[in-house]
Amino acid sequence: MNMSLFTTFDVSRQFERIIILRNGKVYKNRAFGPGLICYLPCVDSVKFVDLRTVCYEIPPQEALTKDSLTVSVDAVVFYKVYEPVWAVLNVANYGVATHFLASTTLRNALGTRNLSELLNNRPAVSKHVFELMKTMTKQWGVQVVKVEIKDIRLPLQLQKAMAAEAESSRLANAKIIVAKAEIEAMKSLQTATNFFDIFSRCKQLLGMKLTLLYFHSQWIHCERFSIDNLILRFLYILMYLDYIEQTLQKKSEYRKVIH
Repeated sequence: MNMSLFTTFDVSRQFERIIILRNGKVYKNRAFGPGLICYLPCVDSVKFVDLRTVCYEIPPQEALTKDSLTVSVDAVVFYKVYEPVWAVLNVANYGVATHFLASTTLRNALGTRNLSELLNNRPAVSKHVFELMKTMTKQWGVQVVKVEIKDIRLPLQLQKAMAAEAESSRLANAKIIVAKAEIEAMKSLQTATNFFDIFSRCKQLLGMKLTLLYFHSQWIHCERFSIDNLILRFLYILMYLDYIEQTLQKKSEYRKVIH
């Protein structure tokens, strides 16, 4: 009964822990809770620590990128206390310290990236900030759960310049596509022309072959040697040689067209 007159009772909720400082030292070097906690009001002081995840929105931070362009970036940091004793002993106010650390770390990370990297690869920037913060807050008993880049704002003049550059790039790509289409059309037309040329030459060769067959038949039916017979044989030999030359040339051109 006498002890109850000098004892104070307090309740720690499920998501809270209580650190008891007795004569300035952590009592039993651990956190208490959840549930009913008793302590001595004259010699003990208590600190409540919330273990729930805290969502902190970093105010817009203006910084210079690696390529000397001004941007304004805001982000969201999720953190929670995983070691209540460290959160009380190692830092005066772990919440304020984490908030300031998030702002400064975000500005430092922006200075190591080009604008194109910020716009095209936000997860990499978020991961960079997360890794830097995780190392610092570990000694405070605080665990950084996640960092997300929320928005990237650019100056109006820079937005206009980027829009003009994108428009010129689209026009250049369109001209390149049209030029490639014209080149392909010209190649197709040239291929068709070559095929028609080969076809016409085949017709000529067919006529030559028929003429050779005629001369050959005349040669066979000649019974005696004469000047006419000699001329006929000479013409036959010339046309046969020309026929062979034209045939070889046709084959080479056909292979070029196919390849």
